[in-house]
Amino acid sequence: MTTKTNILDRLSRLNLFIGAAMTAVTADDYAAADDLIYDARRDIAAIEDLIEIGDQEDSEHGCKWVFEDEDSGWQTHCGKLWAFIEGGPADNGVTYCHGCGKPVVVVIPAKSEEASA
Repeated sequence: MTTKTNILDRLSRLNLFIGAAMTAVTADDYAAADDLIYDARRDIAAIEDLIEIGDQEDSEHGCKWVFEDEDSGWQTHCGKLWAFIEGGPADNGVTYCHGCGKPVVVVIPAKSEEASA
């Protein structure tokens, strides 16, 4: 399971805990709500850990930039499109992505068989 999917699952569970805790009416309900709040706090701590792990994984790999012929620009992993008048990112001194701030990782796509034939 990816970090993002794991975070979303935990947030969904946390939302259920909050909904259940808000319906407390009797003393027993309040005791159960305390248990739910404890579980919610534990999930919040787990979510914070997952976010930190995700940030570390992302920062290790940087933002991948791929040149797209049809767009005549560089498509970034973070969803931006950048174009240069001349050259590419390295030729223009770009070392960090302008969209997300991560280090730029230029990806050279493998040549297709049609292009090499």
